[in-house]
Amino acid sequence: MDEAEQFWSLMNQLDYETKYMLYEPGERTKNLPRIESLIRDSVEGQGFLLIAETDNKLIGYISAQKGRLNRIALSAWESECQLSRF
Repeated sequence: MDEAEQFWSLMNQLDYETKYMLYEPGERTKNLPRIESLIRDSVEGQGFLLIAETDNKLIGYISAQKGRLNRIALSAWESECQLSRF
């Protein structure tokens, strides 16, 4: 399983484990190109993504994406942080 697939699985799992995520259980679509873009943007400094893992299993993350429009370019529009049960 590639990193985008693993990350989507973690986000989807967390949707079912907590009521504090943006998406409700079953609402998140599997958009792997968007997840790959999120990872790539973070690597290139256009966002922030920190993923926690243990025993080669993703268990949590925190992310923040920079606004793309000029008026919000210096603000983050999304942040999430959850740890999965492991």
